[in-house]
Amino acid sequence: MVIRCGTALFMRWAVILAMIAVVVMWMIVVVIAQSEDVAAQAADAYSGGRYGEAIQIYESMVASGEASGALYYNLGNAYFHAGQMGRALLNYRRAQWYLPRDSDIDAAVARVVSERRDVIGDDPRLLAQAAQLTAEVLTVQELAWVTLIFWMLFCALAMTWVVRRSERSPGTNGAFGRGRRQRVLLGTGAVLSAAVLLLVARMTFEAAQPTGVVVVDQSLVMSGPGEGYLRLYDLFEAAEVYILEERGGWVRFGLADGQQGWMSANAIEALFR
Repeated sequence: MVIRCGTALFMRWAVILAMIAVVVMWMIVVVIAQSEDVAAQAADAYSGGRYGEAIQIYESMVASGEASGALYYNLGNAYFHAGQMGRALLNYRRAQWYLPRDSDIDAAVARVVSERRDVIGDDPRLLAQAAQLTAEVLTVQELAWVTLIFWMLFCALAMTWVVRRSERSPGTNGAFGRGRRQRVLLGTGAVLSAAVLLLVARMTFEAAQPTGVVVVDQSLVMSGPGEGYLRLYDLFEAAEVYILEERGGWVRFGLADGQQGWMSANAIEALFR
């Protein structure tokens, strides 16, 4: 009787779990179908030259939580053809974060950079230069995986070297083998050290200096957070800056050449929301 009751209870829970799984799968299929339908509507609007409509649809997809390199690339294209260079570059940069090796995205970024009015050189700081060594090749996650692989390889080689050394009999002539293993171990350690330094530089740079893009035609740069401060210079659409601080509707930023200033928060948008 106990066995039968236990079996019946097990079957009941199995049926309930199966029904839940079916409902979840059905919901996933519905969501995917709706997303594909919305994406098709945006693509149709874009191909028909209705760039404002395409932008609204793509932005609604982003607002709903969707995020991918393809989505941001398409949104950037819509903004570009609508004549909004700043938002085009902003979304191209977001797409580049997801797809750092995509040649179409790189070409789109280069096109906007070549057409913008502000000419801003590379960041001269050592940390930024170290971060840029891998920015166009690997994402942060991929760089972390590469570092982890080399760390595991280094640990395996170190353990092998220690075991072989302890097992070697006194008087055995294994200098050649030991020297080769030591060179491999040292070489792997050097690569691991370089990978760790690049990963730390990349994570520190991206966490401490989130990139922003000017999204208005022209913005006044002030010496403080308000229009009552001294006017320093102007920045134009698609200029890229490092957001440092936000205060009272104003943003303090830095440029690659070290200049700093304040501008209205409405004139700039952060790369990572």
